[in-house]
Amino acid sequence: MHLEDIRQQFKDEFVLIEVTKTGQDDTEILEGNVLAHSKDREEILDLMVKSPARDVAVEWCGEIDPKVAVVI
Repeated sequence: MHLEDIRQQFKDEFVLIEVTKTGQDDTEILEGNVLAHSKDREEILDLMVKSPARDVAVEWCGEIDPKVAVVI
């Protein structure tokens, strides 16, 4: 599933994605399989640690408040 489709389908949720396709530099997620989704970030992070999938990422599918610092 394309990342934009995932963002639209799971608006305002955290999504655990098994990454299946990236950009040329391997840092941009283009496509993936949704393994889990939730409004609870901790739930998704716990599932990420337990996931047997090799290449996974957590994506926030909502607006980012400009008053909030985002740390990667």
